[in-house]
Amino acid sequence: MKNTVISLKTNKGFSTIEFVISFMLNLFIFILLVIMLKMLLKVNLIDEKIQDDIKTIQLKQDLALAYNIELKENIINYEYNSKNYQLYFVNGHLIKGPGSQIVYENIDNCIFKIEGNNLLISFKRGNKIYEKIFKIS
Repeated sequence: MKNTVISLKTNKGFSTIEFVISFMLNLFIFILLVIMLKMLLKVNLIDEKIQDDIKTIQLKQDLALAYNIELKENIINYEYNSKNYQLYFVNGHLIKGPGSQIVYENIDNCIFKIEGNNLLISFKRGNKIYEKIFKIS
């Protein structure tokens, strides 16, 4: 008896139909990635309005309990929990000191006014002017 040799397909590589299927699958994934990237670019990851609102609430809480509030040379001085604090504008930031806690950032200028029992903080960011009113005692 002769040894029967069963030959297996020894061709390596893709056939045309396999290439077309893999190409279409890769193209579909690439299109999905492009769409997702466009969506991510439209999302503003740092929303300054939300940050401003949070910092305004925090500052309102501090100023509502503060005493001896006075305005000197565009710097607000006040006492809170037996400590002295300042609000001042420097290098595009409204800073709460001592220390350097940033209240509002990326602002062009800042003006403070005390009118009766209200503290008005007005600042410009880009082409828009923002005004925040705080009740003081």
